[in-house]
Amino acid sequence: MMMLKTCFEIFEKREIIETYLRRQNGPLSSYSFVSIFAWSEFFKFDFELIDDCLCVFAENELGAFMFLPPLGENIGAPVIGKCFERMAQVNGTSNVARIENAGRRHLHHFSSDKFSLYKKHYEFLYYKDDIAGLSGSKYKTKRSGYNNFVKNNDFRFVAFDASLRNDCLELYDRWALGRKSGSGQEAGDQMLDECREVNRLLLDNSEDLGLIARVVLIDGKVSAYTFGFEVTDQVFCVFSEIVDLDVKGLSVFIFNEFCKDRDLKQYKFINVMDDFELENIGRTKMSFNPAVLLDSYSISLK
Repeated sequence: MMMLKTCFEIFEKREIIETYLRRQNGPLSSYSFVSIFAWSEFFKFDFELIDDCLCVFAENELGAFMFLPPLGENIGAPVIGKCFERMAQVNGTSNVARIENAGRRHLHHFSSDKFSLYKKHYEFLYYKDDIAGLSGSKYKTKRSGYNNFVKNNDFRFVAFDASLRNDCLELYDRWALGRKSGSGQEAGDQMLDECREVNRLLLDNSEDLGLIARVVLIDGKVSAYTFGFEVTDQVFCVFSEIVDLDVKGLSVFIFNEFCKDRDLKQYKFINVMDDFELENIGRTKMSFNPAVLLDSYSISLK
């Protein structure tokens, strides 16, 4: 892992990063300062202005890639070419050079004769009011789960504070173990391990990052937590939702309550990111009837 100095250095560049990100106004979760900061212990990030575009490079022991497409008004062949040249200087003959987290609106910049496009797992976007209301026949099962939880548990829905940090991370460990059971998907399992460290980093810096975080206490014990951040003035990203898998209806309850929270009042959409390439998580997210499945692409030179 990178030293904590890297996290501090990213905070120093926060203003310029957010200035360029705001101009994108896209719904994908990666277009947020928090999403970049979240991976700062796994990658060394460099931020370079190339042809008036902010270019976000990430590097680890395997080499360098772009965390996002160039951010700016002048995206085109010249800046894209310079970005791949810059990555080649780091990577040599390695083929890890690529641009991650490109949305559909970026694809016209990449001609099929020069670039290969890999469609990644999509992100799930919901109408916030649909989840807050759970109305209609399509949410009948969810309402039943919610009501069952409320009826059978002594609970409190509270704001996260630092005193709950260790209990939240212990819950994550139990949740991840349950999600791994029988999955047989090594990439997804590795992502769960990495996301544990990401959760720790974000919870430890939740106040500075401006995260909105909530916890469900059952009989006074941490049984679920969730947190997220603004992507655009219309889109709020739920970055993490971790629950005790043995408590029926808890996942429905915390998602519903979070969407009803007054601090999320302004947002029209909720982005819950992808499914970690785990089928059980994908099924759960599909069961909440997403309004849009957001495409995301990885782009490399042919």
